[in-house]
Amino acid sequence: MKYFFRIILIITFSFTHKAEIYATEVEIGGRLQGVMQLNPDNNNQDLFLRRTRVNILYRPAPNQKISFDLRNDNANKEDDGDGNFAIGDAYWQFKKDNYKIRLFRAKVDVSYSATSSSKHLFEPSRQSSVDYASNFIVHNRRATNIQINSNFQKLFYQIVISDGIHSKDLEDLQGNQAQQIGAQNLSYGAKLRYFLIGSDEKNAIQDTFYGSINTFSIGLGYFANDKIEYAYNNQDFRTSRNLTNIELSYAYRSLRVLSEFFQFNNDLIDIENEIFRNSQAYYIQAEYLIGKIAPYMGHEIFHKGDFKNENRTLSHLFGINYYLENQKMHYGINYKKIEAGDANDNEIFSTYLMTDF
Repeated sequence: MKYFFRIILIITFSFTHKAEIYATEVEIGGRLQGVMQLNPDNNNQDLFLRRTRVNILYRPAPNQKISFDLRNDNANKEDDGDGNFAIGDAYWQFKKDNYKIRLFRAKVDVSYSATSSSKHLFEPSRQSSVDYASNFIVHNRRATNIQINSNFQKLFYQIVISDGIHSKDLEDLQGNQAQQIGAQNLSYGAKLRYFLIGSDEKNAIQDTFYGSINTFSIGLGYFANDKIEYAYNNQDFRTSRNLTNIELSYAYRSLRVLSEFFQFNNDLIDIENEIFRNSQAYYIQAEYLIGKIAPYMGHEIFHKGDFKNENRTLSHLFGINYYLENQKMHYGINYKKIEAGDANDNEIFSTYLMTDF
């Protein structure tokens, strides 16, 4: 019995000691964003979870971190059902001096707003051109990649090589998609961001700063894939594509303005007739914070393939947020009008609650 009690004491001490260690090295959090929408044009009402996530951050050493999350986005949206959990971020970062090397699944900086965490968006959805850019060169801007992030004084830069796109990213204006991608080269590219006010170390990439940060930066990105071989109607085809992104980010006290331009070269217009053209998109969004209340607006123009009105989409967004605890909890309501031709015009009223914990 004497030795038995000694063993029990040793085990109890060991468990408690390990719990204290891991509590300081592992952070577990989550994100819930609920949306209720009314679409009068389609006579449709919808209540869904735009984002449902579990986040894990582990620091194995002072200059290393592992970020990982599981997500079930758009659960119960329209006819999507409950959906399935998928991997979002899953990267290992090594920091040496002012260099950060990320391996596996980390965001490629194809767009400022796409790089911003969703917890810092004005509202749960990004502009359509931002979502389009997120899949034009790198699928979901997180396909397995290797990237270097660093800065030289006021200049931030990212250099990346990555896996490419998914077959569903090759979709034409009629909704026809490639059956499969047989082979493709690695995607590659770089982003430069120069800070006239602030710096990369002080100013994280966020759509909203909640009136707490002054910053002014401009950015230029170029990303490309030189060979994409795909199949459609049992025939093999080959193409390439590249993306240019220009951004302007400004925040001063209560005013926040963000604008981006995209050039999509060799965009797929008609898959049956092998028609590829260059598309362009531009958006601007702004908010003004009054205490915890923040009215905001957004405007977007998206030209698919040319500047003819039949292939042009205009979006107008007006909303108001109440930042109860900034990114930890805020809720709001907005109105979006989409002009895409008489038959495709749409109006959407939304109210939402965004939480991060």
